[in-house]
Amino acid sequence: MNRWKLNREDALVLCIDYQDKLAKSVYNREEIEKHNQNIIKTANIYKVPILFTTQYKKGLGDVSPALFDLVDKKESLDKTAFSIMEEESIVKALEAAGKKQLIVTGIESHICVLSSVRDLIDAGYQVFVPRNCISSREESCHINGLDQMREYGAVISNSESILFEIAKVSGTPEFKQMQALIK
Repeated sequence: MNRWKLNREDALVLCIDYQDKLAKSVYNREEIEKHNQNIIKTANIYKVPILFTTQYKKGLGDVSPALFDLVDKKESLDKTAFSIMEEESIVKALEAAGKKQLIVTGIESHICVLSSVRDLIDAGYQVFVPRNCISSREESCHINGLDQMREYGAVISNSESILFEIAKVSGTPEFKQMQALIK
Protein backbone atom coordinates (compact mmCIF):
# COMPACT_ATOMS: atom_id res chain seq x y z
CA MET A 1 0.00 0.00 0.00
CA ASN A 2 1.42 3.38 -1.03
CA ARG A 3 1.48 5.59 2.07
CA TRP A 4 0.88 8.73 0.00
CA LYS A 5 -2.13 7.43 -1.93
CA LEU A 6 -5.54 7.31 -0.31
CA ASN A 7 -7.63 4.29 -1.25
CA ARG A 8 -11.28 4.55 -0.23
CA GLU A 9 -11.62 0.78 0.22
CA ASP A 10 -8.95 0.98 2.94
CA ALA A 11 -10.16 4.26 4.48
CA LEU A 12 -12.21 5.43 7.43
CA VAL A 13 -13.12 9.02 8.37
CA LEU A 14 -12.23 9.72 11.99
CA CYS A 15 -13.87 12.88 13.30
CA ILE A 16 -12.30 13.78 16.65
CA ASP A 17 -14.27 15.83 19.18
CA TYR A 18 -16.28 18.08 16.85
CA GLN A 19 -18.57 19.25 19.65
CA ASP A 20 -20.35 22.62 19.68
CA LYS A 21 -18.82 23.72 22.99
CA LEU A 22 -15.37 23.23 21.46
CA ALA A 23 -16.22 24.31 17.92
CA LYS A 24 -17.60 27.69 18.95
CA SER A 25 -14.17 28.71 20.23
CA VAL A 26 -12.06 27.87 17.15
CA TYR A 27 -10.89 30.73 14.97
CA ASN A 28 -12.30 29.44 11.65
CA ARG A 29 -15.44 27.55 12.63
CA GLU A 30 -17.53 28.21 9.50
CA GLU A 31 -14.76 27.06 7.18
CA ILE A 32 -13.95 23.85 9.02
CA GLU A 33 -17.60 23.02 9.52
CA LYS A 34 -18.29 23.34 5.78
CA HIS A 35 -15.29 21.20 4.86
CA ASN A 36 -16.09 18.57 7.49
CA GLN A 37 -19.62 18.39 6.12
CA ASN A 38 -18.24 17.81 2.61
CA ILE A 39 -15.96 15.03 3.84
CA ILE A 40 -18.86 13.34 5.67
CA LYS A 41 -21.26 13.71 2.74
CA THR A 42 -18.66 12.26 0.37
CA ALA A 43 -17.95 9.40 2.78
CA ASN A 44 -21.68 8.66 2.76
CA ILE A 45 -21.82 8.74 -1.05
CA TYR A 46 -18.89 6.33 -1.41
CA LYS A 47 -19.73 4.24 1.68
CA VAL A 48 -16.54 5.09 3.55
CA PRO A 49 -17.13 4.38 7.26
CA ILE A 50 -17.17 7.27 9.71
CA LEU A 51 -16.22 7.15 13.39
CA PHE A 52 -16.98 10.06 15.72
CA THR A 53 -15.34 10.64 19.08
CA THR A 54 -16.20 13.08 21.84
CA GLN A 55 -14.12 14.56 24.61
CA TYR A 56 -15.91 14.26 27.96
CA LYS A 57 -19.42 14.15 26.49
CA LYS A 58 -21.00 14.71 29.91
CA GLY A 59 -19.52 18.20 30.11
CA LEU A 60 -19.01 19.16 26.45
CA GLY A 61 -21.99 17.49 24.78
CA ASP A 62 -22.25 15.11 21.85
CA VAL A 63 -21.05 15.61 18.29
CA SER A 64 -22.27 18.86 16.76
CA PRO A 65 -25.62 18.40 14.96
CA ALA A 66 -24.04 20.21 11.99
CA LEU A 67 -22.10 16.97 11.39
CA PHE A 68 -24.05 14.33 13.30
CA ASP A 69 -27.26 15.05 11.39
CA LEU A 70 -25.49 14.00 8.17
CA VAL A 71 -25.24 10.35 9.22
CA ASP A 72 -27.92 7.74 9.81
CA LYS A 73 -26.18 5.97 12.66
CA LYS A 74 -25.76 8.49 15.49
CA GLU A 75 -22.99 6.92 17.50
CA SER A 76 -19.97 8.53 19.11
CA LEU A 77 -17.33 7.05 21.34
CA ASP A 78 -16.50 9.12 24.40
CA LYS A 79 -13.08 9.65 25.87
CA THR A 80 -11.37 11.56 28.64
CA ALA A 81 -7.82 10.95 27.37
CA PHE A 82 -6.56 13.40 24.77
CA SER A 83 -5.37 10.67 22.41
CA ILE A 84 -8.03 8.34 21.07
CA MET A 85 -5.51 5.51 21.38
CA GLU A 86 -5.73 5.75 25.17
CA GLU A 87 -9.38 4.66 25.08
CA GLU A 88 -9.91 0.92 24.73
CA SER A 89 -13.39 1.25 23.19
CA ILE A 90 -12.04 3.46 20.39
CA VAL A 91 -9.04 1.22 19.73
CA LYS A 92 -11.41 -1.77 19.49
CA ALA A 93 -13.73 0.12 17.13
CA LEU A 94 -10.80 0.97 14.85
CA GLU A 95 -9.60 -2.63 14.89
CA ALA A 96 -13.12 -3.90 14.14
CA ALA A 97 -13.40 -1.54 11.16
CA GLY A 98 -10.28 -3.13 9.68
CA LYS A 99 -9.16 0.02 7.85
CA LYS A 100 -5.52 1.11 7.79
CA GLN A 101 -5.95 4.57 6.25
CA LEU A 102 -7.58 7.21 8.41
CA ILE A 103 -8.85 10.60 7.27
CA VAL A 104 -8.61 12.58 10.50
CA THR A 105 -10.70 15.69 11.12
CA GLY A 106 -11.74 17.54 14.28
CA ILE A 107 -10.78 19.80 17.15
CA GLU A 108 -8.23 20.88 18.48
CA SER A 109 -5.33 20.60 16.05
CA HIS A 110 -2.61 20.96 18.67
CA ILE A 111 -4.15 18.80 21.42
CA CYS A 112 -6.51 15.86 20.77
CA VAL A 113 -5.97 15.70 17.01
CA LEU A 114 -2.19 15.94 17.36
CA SER A 115 -1.83 13.36 20.12
CA SER A 116 -4.22 10.98 18.32
CA VAL A 117 -2.41 11.33 14.99
CA ARG A 118 0.96 10.67 16.65
CA ASP A 119 -0.34 7.55 18.38
CA LEU A 120 -2.19 6.31 15.28
CA ILE A 121 1.00 6.54 13.23
CA ASP A 122 2.90 4.73 15.99
CA ALA A 123 0.22 2.00 15.81
CA GLY A 124 0.80 1.54 12.06
CA TYR A 125 -2.06 3.56 10.58
CA GLN A 126 -1.62 5.79 7.55
CA VAL A 127 -3.03 9.17 8.48
CA PHE A 128 -4.39 11.81 6.10
CA VAL A 129 -5.24 15.19 7.63
CA PRO A 130 -7.21 17.70 5.57
CA ARG A 131 -5.86 20.96 7.02
CA ASN A 132 -9.15 22.78 6.51
CA CYS A 133 -11.06 20.15 8.53
CA ILE A 134 -9.19 20.68 11.80
CA SER A 135 -8.74 23.75 13.96
CA SER A 136 -7.73 25.27 17.28
CA ARG A 137 -8.69 28.34 19.26
CA GLU A 138 -5.60 30.13 17.96
CA GLU A 139 -4.30 29.97 14.41
CA SER A 140 -0.69 29.69 15.61
CA CYS A 141 -1.55 26.56 17.63
CA HIS A 142 -3.36 25.09 14.61
CA ILE A 143 -0.31 25.67 12.39
CA ASN A 144 2.02 24.24 15.03
CA GLY A 145 -0.18 21.13 15.29
CA LEU A 146 -0.10 20.66 11.50
CA ASP A 147 3.69 21.05 11.45
CA GLN A 148 4.12 18.41 14.15
CA MET A 149 1.71 15.98 12.45
CA ARG A 150 3.69 16.31 9.21
CA GLU A 151 6.92 15.62 11.11
CA TYR A 152 5.34 12.50 12.65
CA GLY A 153 4.51 11.21 9.16
CA ALA A 154 0.92 12.27 8.49
CA VAL A 155 -0.07 13.32 4.99
CA ILE A 156 -1.26 16.92 5.34
CA SER A 157 -3.76 17.69 2.59
CA ASN A 158 -7.02 19.59 2.14
CA SER A 159 -10.65 18.55 1.91
CA GLU A 160 -10.99 18.98 -1.85
CA SER A 161 -7.95 16.81 -2.58
CA ILE A 162 -9.34 14.16 -0.21
CA LEU A 163 -12.76 14.27 -1.94
CA PHE A 164 -11.17 13.64 -5.33
CA GLU A 165 -8.95 10.87 -3.96
CA ILE A 166 -12.04 9.17 -2.55
CA ALA A 167 -13.85 9.56 -5.89
CA LYS A 168 -10.89 8.27 -7.97
CA VAL A 169 -12.68 8.88 -11.32
CA SER A 170 -15.14 11.31 -12.85
CA GLY A 171 -18.25 10.53 -14.85
CA THR A 172 -20.02 8.35 -12.30
CA PRO A 173 -23.30 9.19 -10.54
CA GLU A 174 -21.36 9.25 -7.24
CA PHE A 175 -18.85 11.70 -8.66
CA LYS A 176 -21.62 14.02 -9.79
CA GLN A 177 -23.07 13.99 -6.25
CA MET A 178 -19.64 14.71 -4.76
CA GLN A 179 -18.85 17.40 -7.30
CA ALA A 180 -22.03 19.28 -6.38
CA LEU A 181 -20.61 19.74 -2.85
CA ILE A 182 -17.70 21.85 -4.06
CA LYS A 183 -18.51 25.55 -4.05
